Amino acid sequence: MTLTKNFYKRTAIILKKYKLNILGILFFLLLNILYQYPLVLVFAYFFNKRIFFFTDFLYTNSSWTLPLLMTLVLILIFIIAWKLGYLKNTLKNWDLKRIFWLMGIVFFTLATNYLVTVLVLKTQIISSVTSDTGMSDILGQLPILCQKYILGIIVPLSEELLFRSYIFGSITNKKVAFLISSVLFALVHTGFSWYLLPYLILSFIITWVYSKRNNFIESAIVHSSVNLFGGSAIKLLDTFFKLLPY
Repeated sequence: MTLTKNFYKRTAIILKKYKLNILGILFFLLLNILYQYPLVLVFAYFFNKRIFFFTDFLYTNSSWTLPLLMTLVLILIFIIAWKLGYLKNTLKNWDLKRIFWLMGIVFFTLATNYLVTVLVLKTQIISSVTSDTGMSDILGQLPILCQKYILGIIVPLSEELLFRSYIFGSITNKKVAFLISSVLFALVHTGFSWYLLPYLILSFIITWVYSKRNNFIESAIVHSSVNLFGGSAIKLLDTFFKLLPY
């Protein structure tokens, strides 16, 4: 009984200290699971298509079923975020100066991605900086247009709403929210591996963009740019530096 009282007492202290919104965190956890669910259903086909009776259909028709399911999940995430008041700044104060600033951040992020990738590879800790191999296997079998739609729109918008809007909306202490959002985002993508370093740095940059105005569209633009152009930027910058006379 004493242990139970101590648990509740410590929980109350933590909630009061960091002003945690349990409802927002609960929605984050539930919706993050739901966000991963379409991928799990399709990925189950690789192991045993009998796990779910409709996994065979979902896999063989994944060029339209997977984007459709993920779009429906995104809509649900968006509606709940809107109802919880996390989207207040989304359409405010957009101007040409802001767009140029955002493009500069995109360029900086891609350049940082390149430098961190080269640094990690030069240390020979790992042979390549990649992750989400399961998702890559699935997306690699989809038409290019579907891949671009998922990586460029669905994934950035969903993950920015979840890892940025929901976290920041649920933790009043912004320093704690910044740290949890950045680290959690990187861990979900890489786990405890050497891949964590480049993802963590990118996550800090994207989280910083969001924290400036609490606008998930801005962080989603940076996130989308990394997803769509990260690989090409690395190849382009690699070619450029090889041409330099040194």
